[in-house]
Amino acid sequence: MASKQGRPTPRRAVLALGFVLLSLLAAVAAPSTSSAQVDTRRERVYLSELALLIEGSRRLIGFSESNLEDRDLLKFAHPLAERYVEMANHMLPTAKVVVAHPHLMLVVENLERAIDAAASADSGTYQKRMRIARDELANLEAVLKQLKLRLPESPR
Repeated sequence: MASKQGRPTPRRAVLALGFVLLSLLAAVAAPSTSSAQVDTRRERVYLSELALLIEGSRRLIGFSESNLEDRDLLKFAHPLAERYVEMANHMLPTAKVVVAHPHLMLVVENLERAIDAAASADSGTYQKRMRIARDELANLEAVLKQLKLRLPESPR
């Protein structure tokens, strides 16, 4: 209701001010909610990517061990190991899982070097790099367990 002079009544002014304050509060609170949703989604995406790289790394480890004498097959597998390194380099871990990422990098880098060494018939370097890759894979799994994070299951 307006007064006779066209000015809002005190009650309307208070309601209008309340509406403005609620709007501002909603605007300030909304980004934190959507930010939390974005972080949750980023973590889920990172863990899915991590699961794919871990599964692929395990397969490459098994492949290289069962085909250690076939240099042509190992040369074929090497570009795949290089792509794993490249993909891991481009992953963006969230703050919660950032401590796990260096272990992933050590797994894929040492696996790539091991396969390259095996393709070059350098068994000493292959054994050393493969041991480091396996150790770092175990460390990565221990970090994820400590963080109480489970990787998504891969379809069989």
